[in-house]
Formats: sequence, structure tokens, C-alpha cells
Amino acid sequence: VACGSASGTVFVADLNTGDILAQSSPEDEEEEQHPDLNHIAATLGWKLGWYGSYGEGGTLDIAMHRNLICSAGHQGSVQIWRLDVPFGTLISQGSMKSLEGVWVTCLQLDDEFLWVGGADGWLLAFHHNYPEFSALAVEREPYYKWNFASAIVSLSLNPELGYGVCTTANGSVELFSLDDDKRGRASWMPPFRYKAFAQSVVIAQHKEGFSVICGGSDGNLYLKPLNFWDGKLNEVHPFTDEMHHLHSSHIGPVKCMACPSSEVLVTASGEDGSVRVWDLSYNERPNCLYKISGYKVWLGSLWTDGLRLVSDGRGNAIVVHDFEKEMERSYDL
Repeated sequence: VACGSASGTVFVADLNTGDILAQSSPEDEEEEQHPDLNHIAATLGWKLGWYGSYGEGGTLDIAMHRNLICSAGHQGSVQIWRLDVPFGTLISQGSMKSLEGVWVTCLQLDDEFLWVGGADGWLLAFHHNYPEFSALAVEREPYYKWNFASAIVSLSLNPELGYGVCTTANGSVELFSLDDDKRGRASWMPPFRYKAFAQSVVIAQHKEGFSVICGGSDGNLYLKPLNFWDGKLNEVHPFTDEMHHLHSSHIGPVKCMACPSSEVLVTASGEDGSVRVWDLSYNERPNCLYKISGYKVWLGSLWTDGLRLVSDGRGNAIVVHDFEKEMERSYDL
């Protein structure tokens, strides 16, 4: 697993042993923050003091695909890293020149593209299949690009469906095709409270098909089924008229969500220091199975493969709930 610290350091750890495989060196870490950071953060309702004295230099998002790691921080742009496992080193490949001056808010990596969402409202996809990752740092033009006219807050991809979804600061949830930036785009406005917006989103698969689930800055969660016709997503009207409110909502903003691709469970975490697990097999109303509490600080990131639940939320540690072994582990960084 790859994670970014409040000081901007990037760590790669082994979930099975808890060992740190590699970490970035201090000379690779850029300390200057984006010049418009305070204005952008105020627009998105984000707190600069999340990490105490490190509130102006932490990692905003990180993505990993095999030995390629991309991170975004308060300095703007995207930092590229190559993991050298045999030597236990994390080698900087530079920052993306085409994103200089852009405050990047979210990242995703799939087999072919690096997906970048920015506070400027642009969602960009860059090829990363190069012999040397340093080529990605100097790539000038994205392969795909969308302009959503409002800062992108969160991003999720579903390669099986062939679509992704992102949320914006103006409150919209945007569905887009992963292989064509000229078609397959649709919007949905969840009924959040006044000035609230979705801070997390995921495309979940269940026995009836696919749904978009989003968590708001007001603590509410909403599910919107996708519209299929003859086994294919209806590109003209991809959202159905149905919508479900997930009860037992969080007290604070829902910062992150995760959903195993082959499971019916989706998890969400909020600033109330809890993780909730939902069963999507209930078509009319998703069922909250249980709630995990006791996190010492707010939760900002979450990942699951259906057996393990990995998150922050306990100081300088990664928390691993291993349900297969029925135990909880905490690995200090």
C-alpha cells in the first residue's frame, strides 16, 4: 500500500508484515504550497489545519499501479515515483510539467491512464505506459479531457462498467465514459443541505446492476441506480428516476468511500471517527450492517479488497482490519 503523510513524505508498506518497503527522501519533497491554496480550500470547504503544524504541506491524494506511484500535494501538480522493490527505494521521476500551477485534488490509476482531477474544474487522463515513468512527467497533452466548470472534489473509476464518476464543488455528480470524452456524460444533483456537496463517490456493483453512491459534506449518503437497456448502460438517460437515502448517516462530512468490485458491501467514513459497512443486496433500501468506531482522529482515506479494511485515523499509523483473520492491526509510520 502507498500512503502520503502530513509532512508530504510518501511511504510504501507491506500490509502483511507491516514493514515499510520504501519512502521518499526529504530532498525530494517540495515544501512551497500552491499560491492560491487558501482561496481554493475555502471554496471547497476544506480545513488547512487537518494535520496541526503540517497543515500546509500534506499529501492530498495518492495512487499506485504496480511500481508506479503518483502523489498530489499542496504545492500543486503531480509527483511521479518509481518503486524499486529489490533495493527498497522510492525514486523520484519528477513532477508533471503540464500540471504546473494546477492544484490537483484527486488521482486514480488504471492499466492505461493516470486520471487527474483539479481545482480548476478539469479532469484529465494521461497515458502512463512508457518504458520510463519520467516520460509521464514531461507529457504535455492529455489523451482525454473534460471541463466540469467547478472544482473536482472526488473521483472514482469502474473499468468493468467502462465509466467513471466525479463530484464537484457546485454539488453535482458527473458520470463520464472512460474511453470517449465526447460522449457518455451525464449529471446528477443529490439533495444535500444548503451549500453542501458530495465529498466522496463510488460506482458500486450489486445483483441488480450498478449504482452511484455519494457521501456529502453534510453527512448524508445517497444512492442513484444506473439505467440499463438490453444489458447496456443507456447513454442518453444513464440515471434512473429512483434515489435512495442511506439512513444512519454520518455526523460529519463523508470524506471517503470504497467498494470491492466483486462484493455487495460498500464502506464509508466520516469526520465522526467511524466507518460504516452497507449491504447493497437490499434493493429498496441499503442496509447498514455495522459501524466501526474508536478512531482517534478524523478519517481521510479508505481502501478495501473485501477481506481487509485499510484506513488512516489513528495518528501516525495505518489501521488494518483483517476480517479473514478476525483481528485488527496498526502499523506505525
